[in-house]
Amino acid sequence: MLSDILRESPAFEDILEEGRLLSLRQSFLTLIEVRFPELKALAMEETSLIEKPEILDDLMVKMITAQSSDQMYHYLLTRRKSDS
Repeated sequence: MLSDILRESPAFEDILEEGRLLSLRQSFLTLIEVRFPELKALAMEETSLIEKPEILDDLMVKMITAQSSDQMYHYLLTRRKSDS
């Protein structure tokens, strides 16, 4: 019963979202290192500023479908506009 109350609390939801964000960030950086290693420093900087898992989800899809490092570079630099 206590565990049900905890799971329904806003703090628990915040902890879950933070965990999801950290996991997505790590996965994204791992894939960037494989596909576009020259963009890793920029990706680390940009993803550290992202606070919404949905934005990282979107960036992950863009990274997977990017045709070139130039295209991914553009996505990383313009992602701040979609984060606001």
